Amino acid sequence: MIVSNIDIFASDFYQRYFDFYPKFHQSDDILFFEKSNCYAAFKFNIVKDILKNKDSFSSKYYHQHDRILLGADGPSHTWAKKVLFQNLSYLQANDAENYLSDSSRLMSKLMEKVLSNEKMEVNAIDYIVDPYLANVVLTEFGLLNQYPSIDILSDETSHESKIILIRNIFKGTLIEDISKYSVTGGSISPDLQNVLSEFLKNDSLDEDDLIKFMKVFTQAEMFTTSSLLASCLYFMNRLDSNNVLDDGYLELFINEVLRIYSPSQLTLRHVEKDTIIGNVMLPEGSMVAVFFGAANRDEQVFQNASEFRLDRTEKHIAFGLGAHKCIGERVAMERAKKFIKLIHPYYNQFSFTQNPTNENSVHIYKIDQLGMRKR
Repeated sequence: MIVSNIDIFASDFYQRYFDFYPKFHQSDDILFFEKSNCYAAFKFNIVKDILKNKDSFSSKYYHQHDRILLGADGPSHTWAKKVLFQNLSYLQANDAENYLSDSSRLMSKLMEKVLSNEKMEVNAIDYIVDPYLANVVLTEFGLLNQYPSIDILSDETSHESKIILIRNIFKGTLIEDISKYSVTGGSISPDLQNVLSEFLKNDSLDEDDLIKFMKVFTQAEMFTTSSLLASCLYFMNRLDSNNVLDDGYLELFINEVLRIYSPSQLTLRHVEKDTIIGNVMLPEGSMVAVFFGAANRDEQVFQNASEFRLDRTEKHIAFGLGAHKCIGERVAMERAKKFIKLIHPYYNQFSFTQNPTNENSVHIYKIDQLGMRKR
């Protein structure tokens, strides 16, 4: 087993994830990082083995935080995913006449600000991706009635002031306001209310569990789904314009975006009992970092893994695998399909002025700077 002095939780590592991964792929199946006091797995098949072995590897420390979203080892998590999947009608990207009404006006308003000044360069994340997602999600959760000052479609406060407030949401400053109001009142969309009602039918869950779920689920959307939308925007030049309304084609595109720029680069697992992975004994009580982002770039599985290709047949594991697989997988996919359909008509009207940079995050790969301006 190779022992490394790199701190995988430090910015000089997570600002350069993709520079380190090829070297780690050529190393042992499991590496130990002394400064991080943590084992780590980077290879695709090793990561899969750990994720599928729920008896030896658990997310037990997540349980107290949220028993539905991350609540993880028993049947509650699997049951919650099933409930969510059965109530996704509010996310579906179909061609009904009223499907794009409010969302189309929202995208039009955002793009108007970008395209109104030919010389103005803006950050696409601040001006398009994050405001769009914040407005869509907070509308569904009934919160824009409570905070019209962040509603892009309202006349309250200036557009620039709204952008600043939305940035604060993404930094977590206002995320605590998603609480009892969302669970017990407000104008939540009927389909989302069905989800909450189904959750409360479970005798092992109470209202506090539901409030925690709402907070964590929304915050997760604000980071991981925003990351996905930003990456889809960056790779939009790879889209075949003739197939933009084809959901099957869009899912191929989005899955390749998820593989190459996995929003969640890693997760942690607690070792429940002494377990041999590869040739390494992981002792009970230790922690192992499981790198989705590295696994999805493993050259042994994905040929020319750093290239964006829509003809791949191998499936990525950007959402994890097994009992702990991300509850928001279909939510993220539907959000991304809708976003692409809305912004694609404007795509030939703007250009990017820089390569993307990602924000400081040990866990999430999120583009935070992507310059754009009118062509």
